[in-house]
Amino acid sequence: MTPFLAGLREGDAVWVGRRVTGRVVAVRACTREDPPGCLHGRLPALMDDGEIPRAAGVPFDPSTHQLMLCWYPAMIEAMVAWCADRGMRVPRPNEPGQVHLEWYW
Repeated sequence: MTPFLAGLREGDAVWVGRRVTGRVVAVRACTREDPPGCLHGRLPALMDDGEIPRAAGVPFDPSTHQLMLCWYPAMIEAMVAWCADRGMRVPRPNEPGQVHLEWYW
């Protein structure tokens, strides 16, 4: 499995990125502001439109990628639902999954 999406909050911005040969390529996404060089919108919509995979330079494949989500509860819930629609799930005891969570608060 390849990690695809991880997040770090910086003000109103969320950084997402991919690991490429030992380094992380960051893609900045904002929901409230629209600064230069930053994707604008909610993560589920940016994934549906293919904007995050294009900006990261890798096609998203639910069968081989894992996601690490670390944001506020509403965004995690939205992304977990988005992932479930694509056959990805949060791990449970004795059931592996592809979506890993860390609640922001």
